[in-house]
Formats: sequence, C-alpha cells, structure tokens
Amino acid sequence: MTLRDAVLAEDRAAVRRLVEAGADPTEGLWVACTPAMLGLLLELGADAAVEHEGRSVLDAIAREGQLEMAQHLLRVAPGLATEARALMAADHPQTEALIRDVARGDDVDGRVTPSASSLRVTRVAVRQDECAPRTKSASRFHTSPAPQVIPTDWADVGDDVVFAGPRGGYLAFGKSTRFITEQGEVELDAPAPSFPWEHAFDEAGEHFFFAYGQARLLGVDVRGKVLVDETLPGAGWGTAIARLPGEPEGGHAYPARLCVVGHWLACVSLERIHFVPFGPYADVPMKWFTCQLGTCAVPLLGGRAVLIGARAGGGVFGIDGDRLERLAAIEPTLFEGAPNALHGHLRMALRVLGQGHDDPRALTATANDRGTRIRATGMGGMSPKSVFVPGLKVDPSELEETWPTRPEPTDAWETPEGEIRVRVQPIGRDDLRSYRLEGVEVLWDAAFGEVEVDEDGSFCVLRAPIPRPYPAPHKDMGTLSYPEVGPAGYAFGHKVSRQPGKWNSYVVDSEGVHAFEPHWFSGVTYSGFHWSEPRLIAGTGRQAIEVDLVTRKWDERKVGGPIRGVAFFGDGLAVHAGSEVLLLDSLHAEPRRVLKATVTRNANMVSFHAGRVLWVPVEDRSVLLALRDDALVVLGVLRLGATGKHETPEGDWLALQKGAAWILGVEKGIAEAEVLAHDDLAAIAGPSLDPPD
Repeated sequence: MTLRDAVLAEDRAAVRRLVEAGADPTEGLWVACTPAMLGLLLELGADAAVEHEGRSVLDAIAREGQLEMAQHLLRVAPGLATEARALMAADHPQTEALIRDVARGDDVDGRVTPSASSLRVTRVAVRQDECAPRTKSASRFHTSPAPQVIPTDWADVGDDVVFAGPRGGYLAFGKSTRFITEQGEVELDAPAPSFPWEHAFDEAGEHFFFAYGQARLLGVDVRGKVLVDETLPGAGWGTAIARLPGEPEGGHAYPARLCVVGHWLACVSLERIHFVPFGPYADVPMKWFTCQLGTCAVPLLGGRAVLIGARAGGGVFGIDGDRLERLAAIEPTLFEGAPNALHGHLRMALRVLGQGHDDPRALTATANDRGTRIRATGMGGMSPKSVFVPGLKVDPSELEETWPTRPEPTDAWETPEGEIRVRVQPIGRDDLRSYRLEGVEVLWDAAFGEVEVDEDGSFCVLRAPIPRPYPAPHKDMGTLSYPEVGPAGYAFGHKVSRQPGKWNSYVVDSEGVHAFEPHWFSGVTYSGFHWSEPRLIAGTGRQAIEVDLVTRKWDERKVGGPIRGVAFFGDGLAVHAGSEVLLLDSLHAEPRRVLKATVTRNANMVSFHAGRVLWVPVEDRSVLLALRDDALVVLGVLRLGATGKHETPEGDWLALQKGAAWILGVEKGIAEAEVLAHDDLAAIAGPSLDPPD
C-alpha cells in the first residue's frame, strides 16, 4: 500500500508505518480528506505551507469549506491565511471567517465566535397558496413561462416569447424585441434570450431587466434606452459587473436571479450579489458583495428589504431611498439539516482525485469488501464523476440520514397576514421545507429608523441607526470591494490581484479610480482617514503604511507583530501590533507609549472627534481612551458588539454589528476622565458605557 492509498482509505496505522519507513508525510497532505488524517500528517512532520503550481493545501480546503482542517493547518502555518484565500471559502461562511480573522492577526483558538444571527426561523408546514412562488425543482431552473395572450387589437406576436409587466405592458422576443402596450409598441435594441433566463420589471412597468444565463445582464426602459448592459463575472473571483478598463470577462450557464426594488436592481449570480441603481439614482455607485451560487432574489417589507438566497445561505439587505445596507447574513445553520461529516469527507476525496464538482448536485457511495466507490453528479444528474478508493470503509446509509448538502433558501414571499416565509431545499433533491422568518423589520429599524435624543451634554453612548455616509467621489467606486469614503473627498478600496493571495489597492477621487504608485499589493485589512487632511493610515500583516491621497504615494513601516488596527490619534498615530498598541509621533518615530491590548475578535481600532478619542477593541470589550493635554485618560468600557467606525458628515459614529452608536458629550467626558495610570488595557473595568437596550 502506498502512502496515498493509506491516506485516502483513512488507515491511520498504515500511514504511521509508511512514514516511519521513509515516506514523506507532506505528500499525503494533498489527498487528506478529514481533519483526523490531516492532523496525523502534521503531527508526523508534514509541511503545512507546501504549494504546488502556486496553490496551497489550504486553497483546496477553503473551497470545500473544511473548517476543522483549516484550523489544523492555520495552527501550524498562520501565514497561509490571506484575504484572497478567505474569498475562496465564500461558499462556507464559517471557514471564510476563520481564514479572514487569522489573516487579520487573530489566533485560531483565540477567536470569539460571532454572535448568533438576529434573524429567527420557525419550521412550518409546507403549503401552496396564492402567495407562494412555483417550486423550481432540484435543478433550480425556472421553467419556461406559459404562453401569454395579448389582446389581438394590440399586436400580433405570433410565436414570440412574451413576458407580462406589472402595468399591463408586454415584452415580446421574436425576430425583434418589442415592448407592447394598448397605446402601441416600441422596438428595443435587445437580443432574444436563450433558456435559462431570468427577468424583472420595476413596479411602474417602465424598466425591465434580463439575465441571459450568466453571460450578460441587460436593462432597458420603455423608450428603448439601455440602462444596464454588462457581462457577468466568470469563475475568477474578484471581478464585479462594474469593471475597470482591461479587466477580464467570463460567464456561466447557471441563471442569475433578479428582482427590482424601488430604483435598485438586485442581481445574484454564481459568485456576486450586485445592487445596481438606476433612474434617479443612476449616479450612485453600485454595490456588490461576495456570494456563491445565488438561488433567489426577493423583495420584502414593501420594497424596504431584499432577501438574497445562496448556497452559502445568503443575506438580507435593507434599502432606504438611495441607501443600501447589509442587515444580516443568512447562515445555513439557521435552518435544520446540515450535512454530516461524511459528506465533506467524500466530496474532499473526489476533489483531491480530480473528480470533484464545483457544484455537486448529488453524492452517493457504494461499499464492498475491497473499498468504496464515490459518485457525484451535476445539475439534473449530468456530468457524472466517480472514483473507487481501495480500503475506504463507509456506511452509505449515512448519506440518507441528512440532506445531501446544506439547506439553500430558494424562495421567499410574504403572506396576506404579513409573515415572511422562506422555502428551503437541499442541492440534489426536491425535498422542501418552509420556515417563518422573523426579525427583518427590527433589523431595518436598527439601520434606518429615527431616534430622538434629548442631549444634556453628559458623556454617554446611545444606540442609533446607521448614519448617512460621505458621498462617493466618483461613481466608479462601485468597481472596488470594501470601499470607504473619507471626509476630505477621497475613497479607498481594493480588488483581488491576479497574484495568488494578493490584493491591489486603489484611491478614488473626483476624476475616477487610480492605482497607487507603485501599486500596493497587500490585502490591506485596516485603515483610517485623517479627519481634515487627504491622508490615510492603513495596515496589513506586519506593515503599517501612510498614504498621501493626493499624490497616491505611500510610505511603510514594519512592526513586530500582526497589525490589528491603525488610526490617526492626536498629532500622531496609533498602531495596534500583536498584543501592543504603539502610540507614535510619526510613522517612523519610536513609540512614546506602549499599551498592552490583546484582541480576540474582528474589529478595527479607530479614532473619533478629530483624533482626540481612541477606541481600542480588547478581548470581549472595547476601551475608549482620550487625550487631555499630554495625558492619556480613560473615558470608559463598552461591551457592545462594535466593529469599527462610520465615516459620516454628521459626525463620528461607532459601527456595531447591528446598527450604530452615538458617542455624545465627549468634551465633558474628557474633562472628567481619570488618567490612565498603567499600560494594561485589559485590566480596565470601567466606567461602563453600555447603553440600555
């Protein structure tokens, strides 16, 4: 038996014997399919950081979402974690969060598990009513619409494919594309779609959008004006439908899902959720979010929210006029029926043996005395792939005990009673489950609702809606991921580089989007704008950089630990490196003070009120510090789930996992605060600043 066969068969005793006899345990990493086997190989001396043709073992593990295997690897090789590798796990939110947190400096075993979703579900009986959409079946394709009858005195459509709009208009595809109403018809410059298609009209029936499979997205109005004409992104993650010149294009046959809410088009494709504004919001930058295998896009709450279904669970987004915010993720664990560990084991075996699917729709196993044959098929049973693994012993009945993959939200609707229902299916079966979804209204209010404040000058922190951000300097900001807009008229964002594990960073001004000179390759994960000058402080890995946003030149400093936050503070800088916060007069100066501060969660140290207040995340809480003359004082301790800062023309706001927080009465708070007498921020117990719920 070779080491490869022993690893695939999960024969631990044989693996030990072969390594002791001289086999290289590193070679076994490429075919390890379970956390136990991976752990054994690492214990026997395998090199976790090994790469082949620019790809690491972690890349394969990320794509399959093997959380425990990723934990094993990152314990011994945390440097493998990058933002780009986190995106490879976008189909698996827990694995993606692990890789991203470690890339940002967190310890694998020191991370705090994210709080539970604010959304709640209750299982209800599956039922069909006038509000429920038609079941799509396991293939997830919409079936061809039934022929629709147009009054003969309107137009002769013959054998055209016809779609009805919400206000009595019809869109007919044949030898030409026409929009037909009782008043007449308008010929449109739009090709006829081929199956599968998705389409969406706005409520007024004046704008309509088509997704041609996943190759193209087209939007036109009743006058024939083209609103959107974009090639959807291909498999190379990191490209949005809004692109900079020269970026690659691609496409897939899997249909994108569409819906129109107000003057926003929501389009969820194989790997991106796109929100494209049009009409009066045509100059607003589009927004996009990472997603894999979109399954539905549905408006809720009278158009104030959109539910996006995806294989990774999806999310709920809130809309308030020209503003759009992500309200909550829909984790697959929200629903019952997550697959057991055997599914991951067999999918991983297919992957490492070259017979895996990016999107397997069915998975079966047939066992005999010699081993197990694993078989996977794609959509509709197509593209069968199988391998026989000698010595592998599994019980095929285990595959029938749970759904073959994680539950996918495939439809949502609202009942006449105002309930939100979500229909869930597993990949590969027509089994249906239906859930009542609660909490969306509360999340919308937390993001956009109004709060009256009777401010008396006292220092306090109050929960509040998410404030309106600074306007984008240029519409092309929508081509970037994680864009941030500062107070001096500049924005900053990123795009995935073609170099594995790297990101490119860009500056946005009124002229458009510009690369750094020289280009900054990084995966910058923390940043903060100066409150009045066109400057940016940023950090990634063990590098802190300072950027002149006008010239787009930058300078860097290497520090002793992984950077977990950066900010302008007072007349200088604050850099959170490893377990220390360095207070610097300038980027290359010696620290004037070093504070002890261990972070165990994903949050970004930031400064407020013209750099006078510093917010530092410490373990399970946050500490607010301030400068009073030359002294460092303690404003208080906050235990809210805060994550960073909202840059806004209305002032500085603390970003929370749900909504935002006002920091009020700062002048009085600084005047009355006690001087920090020691350097251990974790030892600061109060005063508490937690607002009432």
